[in-house]
Amino acid sequence: MHIARLSLFCLPVLAGALLSGAGCTSLERPDRAVTYDDPLELYNSGQYDEACRAAEAELQTATDTYGLDHPAVAAALNRTALIYKKTGAFNEAEVAFERAIDILEARPDQDRLPLAATLNNLAELYRKQANAAKALPLYRRSIELFEETLGSNDVHVATTLRNMASLYRIQRDYDPAEALADRALAIHTTELGDNSLDVASDRTALGKIYLEQGRLDAAESMFEQVLRIRRVELGYNHTLTAKALSDLASLDVARGDLKAAAKRAREVLAIRQGLLGANHPALATDLSVLAWIYSARGEYSVAESLYKRALQIRARYHMEQTAAAANDLTALAEILYRNSEPAAAAAVLEKEVSVREQLGLDSSLKLASALNNLGLVFEAQGRYGEAEPVFERALALMEVAPDADERELARMLMNMATLSDELENPEQARKYRERSMKLTRVRDDPEETR
Repeated sequence: MHIARLSLFCLPVLAGALLSGAGCTSLERPDRAVTYDDPLELYNSGQYDEACRAAEAELQTATDTYGLDHPAVAAALNRTALIYKKTGAFNEAEVAFERAIDILEARPDQDRLPLAATLNNLAELYRKQANAAKALPLYRRSIELFEETLGSNDVHVATTLRNMASLYRIQRDYDPAEALADRALAIHTTELGDNSLDVASDRTALGKIYLEQGRLDAAESMFEQVLRIRRVELGYNHTLTAKALSDLASLDVARGDLKAAAKRAREVLAIRQGLLGANHPALATDLSVLAWIYSARGEYSVAESLYKRALQIRARYHMEQTAAAANDLTALAEILYRNSEPAAAAAVLEKEVSVREQLGLDSSLKLASALNNLGLVFEAQGRYGEAEPVFERALALMEVAPDADERELARMLMNMATLSDELENPEQARKYRERSMKLTRVRDDPEETR
């Protein structure tokens, strides 16, 4: 078996890899004094267990004081949900956000801003899970409530517009993404000035849209402006300044300058590790980005160690059941296979399959890819009986996926044909091979009858 047949191994997209909490809308007034017992402040200072305990204690106190259905309980639920979301406890976050929304919806005579904010926050949770069907109506309702209460040009409207733009970008629906980000930028520029941090975030959103479309010069202009604003407003050693550097590293990758990308990614990791500590959950993404670059440069041993460290951090904070963790597993398995460690690669791929199955919301195409890769590794080990049902399941998922790539489907069919030859089933091999070749002909010649 040749390594070229592992065509479905996908490396994580670098653009916009670093995440921040900028998309979360606070229920409190912006001038509210933050105490050291503030759950989000504890989280940001690296005290994760304390943050969870503080959030849950705040919720219990609010419930004991006001009862189950008071707006103060909704506020505490919102804050608790934000902590859950930051630590990867997505199911718990969803339940808390939904309960907060139910409380606020039941009080239509109350201030609607807390409801608008919580709707945005739940939409952000679904965006993180790539669940557009659930996120979009929440964003729209949030915007509607903000506009009714504050007007169409308020900064809260702009922030939610930017969040919705990011969701469209993830779906590769770039026209509405760009229009929404442009509108957010116009509002924030008018209300806050050219050099505000919100303007920087809007420019980041636009830069990512341009980058993914291949508009590299436009993306560079946006990212450079963001870096300048953040260095002036926040200093050189700030997590958001590091994020701007990470976006520029993504641009370096797009231009094929892996040396420059690695230099920036190392700087990002150094800044954030110095600020957050060596085991902060946010570092998992930084490590994955740097690992991707080293892997692309052919420095597989360095990449392997970085991916393993990223996965250890994710596991430590119960974030191993996430799409990001699954992507790390994909990349690690490829490296292990390249290093002639098929048994280790198979174990990693089995874990990836389990994660993608648990996600539920993850694309069936990604699960099909993981299964296909696992089948190829089983086949390389001579484990043909185990490879066949795995290939069959991958093929079944690919055949019903509405957004399936016919080239990948053709490759899967050819994989099944090759395995059928190994299993000494020439008739089955012939059928799979003919289907693969027909798909290839149809793709190359649209006049060919399916």
